[in-house]
Amino acid sequence: MQKKLLKDEKIDKEKLETALNSLRDAEKKLISNYKTALLNEVKFAKTFMKSDIYKNAEIEKSTNYNTALGIAKSTLKDGEATEEDYKTDLLNLLDERYSMDTTLNFKEDLSKEVEKESEVLKSEAFKKAPIEFQSDYVNSIKEAKELLENKKANSKDFDAALFNIKDAKRFLGISENALLKEEVKLSDEVKSSKEYENATKMDKSNYEKALKDAREVLR
Repeated sequence: MQKKLLKDEKIDKEKLETALNSLRDAEKKLISNYKTALLNEVKFAKTFMKSDIYKNAEIEKSTNYNTALGIAKSTLKDGEATEEDYKTDLLNLLDERYSMDTTLNFKEDLSKEVEKESEVLKSEAFKKAPIEFQSDYVNSIKEAKELLENKKANSKDFDAALFNIKDAKRFLGISENALLKEEVKLSDEVKSSKEYENATKMDKSNYEKALKDAREVLR
């Protein structure tokens, strides 16, 4: 069966695209339900507040975290709260938690990615990439540079910009097969993230199934 599929490029490509889309959809759904994600983050607060990161944080930062946590709890009790409210509170709570973790330095990582710009622009992958993928990368770098100059930017902003650059780089002239391999390769990073940790059991199960299917396709 495998030999037949390898000879049939059309079927092979369709299977690759299907596996890639399934894996991406599953990954996105890990944080698609902001109410559930916020609820899990609030639950995680009990564990986090026992950690050295919280105990050793500056009073101002721990106070800000406590305030964000209180607001999140109130929103979860509000029967009229919207998905946007849950999303806002989740991002604020995450941002306050990240601000206490000195091991995280999204700004530094973002700066390193920006420094690679000339190398990427000179690469054959970039030169041969569709114009829309080139544009996505160029725009992500431009936004990152502006963000690095913004004194009001926070870790959440840097993290988002870093993700956008890496995501844009993945699309630079890479085949479905290579993209799928890259997604599978990033699975360890996804599974060690707080988003995965705070996801529902169903979303985790769906992601694991999509990951398994992707590995089967790549055999």
